[in-house]
Amino acid sequence: MSAVVYCRLSSKSQNNNKDISDEKNIPIEFQESICQKYCDDHNITINKVVFEISSGRVLNKQTKLMSLIRQLKTRIKFDYFLVSDVSRLTRDASAGVKLLSDLKNIKIKFFSVGDQTGYETIHEQFNVRSLLNLAQYETDKISERVKRSIEERRKIGSFIGVAPFGKIAYKDNETGIRKLNVNRYEQIIIDIINCLIHRNMHYYEIANYLNDLNIACRKKDWTSSRVKTIFIHNNKQNRNRKLTNLDKLIDSLSKITI
Repeated sequence: MSAVVYCRLSSKSQNNNKDISDEKNIPIEFQESICQKYCDDHNITINKVVFEISSGRVLNKQTKLMSLIRQLKTRIKFDYFLVSDVSRLTRDASAGVKLLSDLKNIKIKFFSVGDQTGYETIHEQFNVRSLLNLAQYETDKISERVKRSIEERRKIGSFIGVAPFGKIAYKDNETGIRKLNVNRYEQIIIDIINCLIHRNMHYYEIANYLNDLNIACRKKDWTSSRVKTIFIHNNKQNRNRKLTNLDKLIDSLSKITI
């Protein structure tokens, strides 16, 4: 008998968790080993293992899982589809139930090793559906708590999200409120972009120019779309911004430690 194993974590950071008693967030390699032991004990050969770093909140966004299911429906056949825990399959309860029904229809047996349940009998189906509903409830509860926290922080004037280019977010030690301040390094880059725009350079040319100078866009390479977005946003905010000599700007940039 053959099996495919699906292992999932919501984020890369969860893979650093060393508490293997926490079945919901154990590292991917431990998920695989749990399934491997089950297969060894039941004379099942693992022919494929799929690893995915993705939230389980929306099944359609679990791209590797969806690709695997399409393959199973068309050309690849296994006897078993194994996970270490039902919540590792997905936390999208209704879509998860449909997926399991699809597996059942193509004669592939689902089994959750940690939960010790399949999806063959009415009793097992009830168990798995209950576990999927619980998994969705857990993620819905976390989502609701995060939304409430964001709303409360906004009420007191705290900045939420990633600071726009040219700004830096910091926490005020006295009030505990997250605020924005000027990022001098990025402001100089904005001035450089403005200078180059007024020299009639295209966005892609500016991107190449900045990349050639090893001036990163928040640890990423510059692209024409990034240059365009930053220029348009800051041009709206600072229509009367004065142009500075390009050489002076580049020299100033080299003196700032980031």
